[in-house]
Amino acid sequence: MQVSTNWLRDYVATTLSLDELAAKFTMLGVEVEETFPLNEGIGDIIVARIETVAPHPHADRLSVCQVSTGAETVGVVCGAPNARAGMVAPFAPVGSKLPAGMEIAETEIRGIRSQGMLCSAKELAISDDADGLMELSASLTLGAPLVEALHLDDTALEISITPNRPDCLSMIGLAREIATVEHLQHALPEIDVPEGQAATEDLTSVEINDPSLCPRYAARVIRDVTIGPSPSWLQQRLRASGLRPINNVVDITNFVLLEIGHPLHAFDYERLAENRIVVRRARSRETLTTLDGKTHTLNSETLVIADAEKPVALAGIMGGAECEVSGGTEHILLESAYFNPVSIRRAAKALAIQTDASYRFERGADPEAVITALDRAAQLIAEVAGGEVCRGVVDAYPTPAEPVSIEFRPRRANKVLGTHIPKKEMVRILDGLGFGVTDGGRLTVTVPTFRPDITREIDLVEEIARVHGYDAIPVTIPVGEIPNPRLDPFQGLKRCIHEVMHRHGLYEACHVAWYATDELQKLRPENHDPIHDQIAVENPLSREMAVLRTSLLPSLLQSVAYNRRHQVEHVALYELQRVFIPGPLGELPDEQLTLAGAVSGASAKHWSTDDAEPDFYDVKGIVEALLEEVDITDASLDRSESGTLHPGRSATLSVGGEEIGFLGEVHPEVLQSYGLTQRVYVFSVNVDRLAEHGDSTRWMDQLPPFPNTTRDLAIVVDEDVPAEEVLTAIRESVSGLLASITLFDVYTGEHVAEGKKSLAFALEYRSHERTLTDTEVEKLQAQILHSLEEQLGAVLRS
Repeated sequence: MQVSTNWLRDYVATTLSLDELAAKFTMLGVEVEETFPLNEGIGDIIVARIETVAPHPHADRLSVCQVSTGAETVGVVCGAPNARAGMVAPFAPVGSKLPAGMEIAETEIRGIRSQGMLCSAKELAISDDADGLMELSASLTLGAPLVEALHLDDTALEISITPNRPDCLSMIGLAREIATVEHLQHALPEIDVPEGQAATEDLTSVEINDPSLCPRYAARVIRDVTIGPSPSWLQQRLRASGLRPINNVVDITNFVLLEIGHPLHAFDYERLAENRIVVRRARSRETLTTLDGKTHTLNSETLVIADAEKPVALAGIMGGAECEVSGGTEHILLESAYFNPVSIRRAAKALAIQTDASYRFERGADPEAVITALDRAAQLIAEVAGGEVCRGVVDAYPTPAEPVSIEFRPRRANKVLGTHIPKKEMVRILDGLGFGVTDGGRLTVTVPTFRPDITREIDLVEEIARVHGYDAIPVTIPVGEIPNPRLDPFQGLKRCIHEVMHRHGLYEACHVAWYATDELQKLRPENHDPIHDQIAVENPLSREMAVLRTSLLPSLLQSVAYNRRHQVEHVALYELQRVFIPGPLGELPDEQLTLAGAVSGASAKHWSTDDAEPDFYDVKGIVEALLEEVDITDASLDRSESGTLHPGRSATLSVGGEEIGFLGEVHPEVLQSYGLTQRVYVFSVNVDRLAEHGDSTRWMDQLPPFPNTTRDLAIVVDEDVPAEEVLTAIRESVSGLLASITLFDVYTGEHVAEGKKSLAFALEYRSHERTLTDTEVEKLQAQILHSLEEQLGAVLRS
């Protein structure tokens, strides 16, 4: 928005320079992008008087003038029809330049020497009047620079308004800001509409079909106007604001737009069918040709201003060409309305149209400024275009806007800001910004309708801060104790998981949270498996990102396959991320933090290690290391029935009787679907459930004061008895004195009956009270064997 400083000073009597104004606006939150002088190119033009006028001896349409500049009298050949003796006009002496860049030189025209040029307003870029010389007041001092004589020494600021401050898109709004910060009063234009006898309500009517899109629409009728060029003061104001003058009526609507900030539109009254206004949604495929000559095909989402038959304007955006105010217009209907900002923004974007009106409406105009702007425009049109302003206003306002009231605590404001601003000063600031303030102990602040951004007490605190000055807020050093930073238990668990994975040679992988709809089917999930149901993404970037992941395995297996295709022999990856399990209809999904890993291929050859292929026990060892790290001792592994894993080489992981994960070899069919030929071993653990059972806190035991005693125990059991059941039975039979137990051998073959297997365990006994005797240990061994015989039918291997 281009702001003329001369025009701004019509509303606030500030003595600030251009740079000081720019600094003030910037500190108030109004960004100033550029400052520059206006009316450049007429600095050389002076005030002069025509002393005599004589016909040119060799040209019928030229005259020879003697022009006085106060210091000298020069001869000038002039073609203006209105040149006369005694007329005061702008004069460009020899050596001066015009705005168009033409340099004035002494020349000879048809045999007569001309020493300068008398100028029209158009030649000086002051207005579009090119019919003759620009006539100046006879009271002006001859020889005075024109910019000083007509107060044209103007400057401008190019400002950028944030979307939350539509009130600053006007001269009055900006003047209000400067007046408040400078402890001044801003002036408002005096509005006195000279109404005639005819009543507006007898000449037109307004119908609003959708008040949610157009809460308010008001209209006036002005008859017998004379359409023509605007007076120079009006053209000057518009040019100084970067707008092109069109005609007096349209220029007034633009003037009021800039002055008050409320868009208006004028229709040719006689071109409105039945002389009435209907605010409605456009009908499907309805067309409208706008003022820019473009024809738009509309839909029902676009709000239009229509007459009894057709649309005549895009509401809040641009008028239609059919009812445009032109030279033949005699009667006008003047519109002032308030439109829903979201509706205007969507329509303007859909139609690819941006106008000064839509720019303001989509940010939120002031519904209470509708009549003020309408009356101001009617007053000015009567002044510059004549005619009769019909009595009264047709104002369709079904649900008047209710002002917002906020309880404001000055003490709280000072505490937030770290200041000591007096309550009286806060009241002055709020009052200056247009807020209504009632003091009843606490301040009750009524928010003006032109400030839709103010909804809470903290917003008022911000208003106090920016007017008081951010640079005036003292530096306050925070006072208080700084707590000792530490990880919460869940953060500690995640760090522990990463450490365990890294210790076992796994690299962390990070995948996107989506995959293709059919990706999960490669895992052969059971229908009852929670991961079977998936959550579709409404607008996926691609078909490979169509659903939210319910398992981490598809992405890990893709990465394993990618690495194997690129000749990476040993792949060991893990991922700690969330999966999304659908909840009941209407509820958000269950976002479960999950740890998953995949290991495949022999590790690189090294003198200190063998290069054996990984197996089930490798991933089992990784999971057991994690369980040990978080102090879980009641975990168990049971046979898995998952379609994803190889039967007999997989297990489910349970803690406290609750299943929290699984591990094992990937099923060959799953491997084939990923193009893998080598075995892959995976594991998956629900970390949320793990956190409920585990404790990442490190507990240290005192070194044992008494020695331990070790024994081996080899038993024969049925081949289908899991070793986990045997371990559990041993622990339960001698709890308290059994320090550790390790399965170190599994054997089937010679000397073991068919259908049987031999399990060998190393047992370590210890007491914290005494040294155990051999007799006590042998008794414990016998107790274990007896328990295994009863529960599992085990016999001692001979």
